[in-house]
Amino acid sequence: PEQSWTGEQFSGVKCSVWFQRRHENDLYNIAMVQCALTSLVAGVWTLDAEDVEERVANDFTLVLAGVAMKFVVAQVLPPVSYVTLLEKYINITFMFLTLATTAHCMQRQIEGVVSDSQLLIGWTVAWVATNVYCYYKLYSIKHREIDLVRQLNLKKAEGALGSGNSQKG
Repeated sequence: PEQSWTGEQFSGVKCSVWFQRRHENDLYNIAMVQCALTSLVAGVWTLDAEDVEERVANDFTLVLAGVAMKFVVAQVLPPVSYVTLLEKYINITFMFLTLATTAHCMQRQIEGVVSDSQLLIGWTVAWVATNVYCYYKLYSIKHREIDLVRQLNLKKAEGALGSGNSQKG
């Protein structure tokens, strides 16, 4: 009665619905392809360092392929009011593509300061570290969701046991 504004008692139903989007399909079909696409920029460093135009042309080809992937992601993912981990990852890959393209464009200006192989090593280390971090983040989120589902199932089981005892008494 205290929950009713009229002071009368009514029957009620409490319903909990748990939605969970399975991420494996997006991980393999989008994130892995985008990772491979971005990793291909390391191959651009194998082109002659003096042929800046060829390097930049290849970089821009990879950037355009990344833009196409971004459009695919926008069509595949449901619209939500927050930025998903997959969208963050796609944006990070663009940052790495831009970083490599900038390094290739500035190669002649920074020639005496930083070598081409040092740029490649630095880019590769940062790229691998970023992918390890993103995998760790995905892994921790997945395990947090699993723990939450277990807690919800435990509460549900406890509620069923509690209501079963009250019916017997």
